[in-house]
Amino acid sequence: MKVLLKKIHWQENEKIVLIAKQSWVVVIPHIMVSLIIVLLDFFLMFYFITFGLGGLLLFLAVLLVTIYYLGKIFYLWQSNLICLTDQRVIDVQQAKIAKPIIKFVSLSKIKNISIDFRSLKQKVLRYGQLKLVIEGLPKTYIIFNQSKPDRLLKAINEQIYRMNHDGADPDPFIDDDTLSESEPAVTEPEVESVDTSILQEPLDHKSESSAVVTDVNFTHKPLDQVETILDQIHDLSPDDQRFILETLKAQSSDSERKT
Repeated sequence: MKVLLKKIHWQENEKIVLIAKQSWVVVIPHIMVSLIIVLLDFFLMFYFITFGLGGLLLFLAVLLVTIYYLGKIFYLWQSNLICLTDQRVIDVQQAKIAKPIIKFVSLSKIKNISIDFRSLKQKVLRYGQLKLVIEGLPKTYIIFNQSKPDRLLKAINEQIYRMNHDGADPDPFIDDDTLSESEPAVTEPEVESVDTSILQEPLDHKSESSAVVTDVNFTHKPLDQVETILDQIHDLSPDDQRFILETLKAQSSDSERKT
């Protein structure tokens, strides 16, 4: 990997943010084929030996070619990578052991980026393609078989955000607890105090015997009746309480004038 990174022409003050590789799933078919060939080679080893030196050389040749093939597959898998910097997305492609193909695009030219899963296997094993819409490029640029493409997508978006906001970090996700703490506290409306002094004034002996007090069903214990009325209007709204108390006050005033 270090050899490949040295082949890239770096820009001034460019820093590597993330290096992403292709999923290991893409090499499994090659490994399976190689293992089958090696097993068959050892299974037929004694048959090859019956041909003398030529059969032994054939056995060794098959074994060495298979080992070389496996080594080549692992080398190419390690050499195909995506290097994300704070300025560019660099795609290193190497289909052969020869000189790799290096493509890059500036973060400022990326207009859209998305993830594409082409099969259920890719969704289950968490690898897929990244599709980049690039300014000036007529076709969508595709990065194939990336392991954990959501991580690469997030990293690219973060670097684009920092580039457009002078290096500022993206805003953190605000969860429900943080949101509830930031909301202004809702205070209960103040209930206007009601003057209940009229109900606490003791009635004289004459008003007790008067027929007017029967309108509010007072008995010979007016204070007990007042407490009952207070209990009954306690759960009412302030406006209703005020209306009842003013009515009682008016009735009390009429009673005093008549007496």
